[in-house]
Amino acid sequence: MTARSEFVKALEYTFRLLSRQDYSKLRIKQKLQKRDYPITVIDDVIAYLEEHNYINEVRTVKNLVHTRFEHRHWGPYKVQNSLYKMGYESDIVADKLQDFDDERILHYCEAAAADYYKRKPSASREQIYRFLVRRGFPTHIIYQALNSSTH
Repeated sequence: MTARSEFVKALEYTFRLLSRQDYSKLRIKQKLQKRDYPITVIDDVIAYLEEHNYINEVRTVKNLVHTRFEHRHWGPYKVQNSLYKMGYESDIVADKLQDFDDERILHYCEAAAADYYKRKPSASREQIYRFLVRRGFPTHIIYQALNSSTH
């Protein structure tokens, strides 16, 4: 198989992946390596995708951070850890997390506590506290949320 046809096949495979969700450069590289594409082809595919804005890690991290805060009610530590595991660069993740101040994080923390309380109305403050820690919220935000709630 020629290098050109390998590039096209790898690119088509990557487009199928990207049609379902965004991927980091690292995860695309890993997926292509699992399919035994040569590193030169992989590097060419990633360069092509970046050049044509099919992958944009800054945009993707911004969207993922927003989704995890707004819809999943995760705290900053859990968001940060999940994005690192997905292969996004730490400076991009840290930059996008700085867009969220303590007031907004407190709002998400209160929402997470309310969600938990709806599922378990008899939950103690200690149970809610442990839940919020597992959700990745800082301790000072958790105390603020617990002190402002009526549970």
